[in-house]
Amino acid sequence: MAVVTKLFKGSDAFDQAMDSLKSKSYEPKVVEPGADVKKELSDSGLPEETLDYYELGLSLGGKVIKITTDDEKASEAHAILRQAGAKEGVEQMDMWSTSPGFVEESRMSATNPIDETMTGDFRKY
Repeated sequence: MAVVTKLFKGSDAFDQAMDSLKSKSYEPKVVEPGADVKKELSDSGLPEETLDYYELGLSLGGKVIKITTDDEKASEAHAILRQAGAKEGVEQMDMWSTSPGFVEESRMSATNPIDETMTGDFRKY
C-alpha cells in the first residue's frame, strides 16, 4: 500500500482534487486543522520537515488530502493531486508578470550598471 498526500492552500483546488479523486473511485481522507498531523500522516513516509510544513499550512487554513491506495494506482493519485489547482498557479504567474514592479525590469536590464559611470542618479539603473 502507498500513501499519497498534498497540502492545499485554496479551497477551489482542494474541491477540484476531491471531485477528481472521487470520480476515479479513490477514497480520499481530509486531515483536519487541529489534528495531530504527525500521527495522522505517520504512515506516509514523509520527512519531519514536510510534516512540520503541513502542520503550519493547516494552522493557516489549508487542507491536506491523504489517499491510501495500491502501489500501482499511487502514481495516478499523485498526478490528480498535482493537476488540481494547476490553473490557479498559471493565473498567479500571469498576474505577477504584469505587476507594475516588472515594468521597470526592461529598463534595468537595458543598461549594465557595472559598465556605466556612477552618477548618483540610481533611477536610470
